[in-house]
Amino acid sequence: MDPTELEQIVDRALARLPAPRAPRTLAPRVMRAVRLAESYAAAPARGWFAWPREWQAVSVTAMLAVVAGLWFMGPAILERLGSFRTPVVSDTAGVLEGARVIWRVLRPVMLAGVAFVGVMSAVCAAGAAALRRVTA
Repeated sequence: MDPTELEQIVDRALARLPAPRAPRTLAPRVMRAVRLAESYAAAPARGWFAWPREWQAVSVTAMLAVVAGLWFMGPAILERLGSFRTPVVSDTAGVLEGARVIWRVLRPVMLAGVAFVGVMSAVCAAGAAALRRVTA
């Protein structure tokens, strides 16, 4: 049998087969997915700025407390770990000492820098809010 003859026989046999049908559950699942996608698109972005102001204040206070605790307790913890002279402890001590030197050098201008960053962050947040209202 010639390969082209075999190809024609297979082609005719495949053409006689009925077209495959989609499962009955396909359309409801697709429609449910479309509705879900539409509801996500319509829902406002939920982030930290959507939290109640009290929870925002609590989270900022907690973050500052953790940072301050690590900053002030870091040297005491490293002294206690002094007997464990591992490369990680030595590297951490070096990083903390470098941060302390940088802090002593930059302390005079740090307040102005923090104020500038805070003002610029507020300006960016206001600009984003204005853009959101214009594009909505």
